[in-house]
Amino acid sequence: SGQQLVEKINESNAPQSVLLSDGSKITLQPKARLSYPSSFQKDHRKVYLSGVAFFEVSKDSKRPFLVYANDLVTKVLGTSFLVNAQEGASKTIVEVREGRVSVFKKLDIETQKNLIGQESKGVVLTANQKLVFEPENNQLVKTLSETPQMVTSANELPHFSFHNTPVTEVLKMLEKAYQVDILFDEDLLSDCPLTATLTNQSLYEKLTIICEAIEAHYEVID
Repeated sequence: SGQQLVEKINESNAPQSVLLSDGSKITLQPKARLSYPSSFQKDHRKVYLSGVAFFEVSKDSKRPFLVYANDLVTKVLGTSFLVNAQEGASKTIVEVREGRVSVFKKLDIETQKNLIGQESKGVVLTANQKLVFEPENNQLVKTLSETPQMVTSANELPHFSFHNTPVTEVLKMLEKAYQVDILFDEDLLSDCPLTATLTNQSLYEKLTIICEAIEAHYEVID
């Protein structure tokens, strides 16, 4: 586009925030480098990242926000996510905190128009999902985050204290709080009550405790 880019490098040992002209906030980890225009174009918002950064993107449905990092392009309209794209690393990772993002291989984007208009060609990630790209074998692998976070805001945090609560109800609460799909057989589990307090554990620890209580097991798929 011939637009002059501003470059920000975090040369300190602590995270640094950058505020962009559209109100988006980007937290750069040490050694991360971000290049961006001082003001964005009418039809898109494009930035370039090397290193690790957390993005909190302002919503703007008319102007997709595009992060170019190593071999991947992450496209959002407004949400928060982490990109780990260190130079020369064997993998590039995009991890979504909330909302929805599309991730493309840079090679798959032939034209600007294609990128702005289409979502279907990218891999769509939603809350608590992450994508790992290994250029060596050209593989995009989508999986759950290692530490899924609750997506509800602090004042809506559910109380995970249960007394003889049907386990199906508990699992549905977890689905809602973490915005992940939990597949289970409702008929099979309909007579399983749960008494437990699951406030301080991670999602996986919560699931392990539930499974121990009802003599079941779980696995993470996709």
